[in-house]
Amino acid sequence: MSGTLFPKGGPNPAGAYFTGQSYLSALSEAGVQIFNVTFEPGGRNFWHIHHAKSGGGQILLCTQGRGWYQEWDKEPRELRPGDVVNIPSEVKHWHGAANDSEFVHVAVEIILPSGANRSATRNTANCPEQERSKREWTLRRYFRVSPRPTRSSLKFSQTSPLVRC
Repeated sequence: MSGTLFPKGGPNPAGAYFTGQSYLSALSEAGVQIFNVTFEPGGRNFWHIHHAKSGGGQILLCTQGRGWYQEWDKEPRELRPGDVVNIPSEVKHWHGAANDSEFVHVAVEIILPSGANRSATRNTANCPEQERSKREWTLRRYFRVSPRPTRSSLKFSQTSPLVRC
């Protein structure tokens, strides 16, 4: 996509927890972690949870393209530029691009208050087998399409901030 607000960045180091290709650009890691995330058409992250002993979570600021957000056992929500998604900690969810559009959002990681143990804030993602099963059900039910698993979605990245299944 041309004319993006922030740099696209390089291939996402957490790509093992995504279907399709995504790109990550760190905008700030001083105090608050803020990332620009670009998904190629059809690219999505696995179902995942942002854990925190208190506070925590994530905010998505949609800037370009068309995408989707879904919480576990809820219907998916279409996302467009200007949409804001507030994701509390401990809520299992996924987000990514529509099949026919790239999608870009700024992800703001809500961290624990100053002085708190930051290691208490972490993310987990489903194992590929669990992900595939729930994703297939979601795609068939809401989008009437079949998922396209990729080899990269089955690999584990040692640099990923997510906890291995």
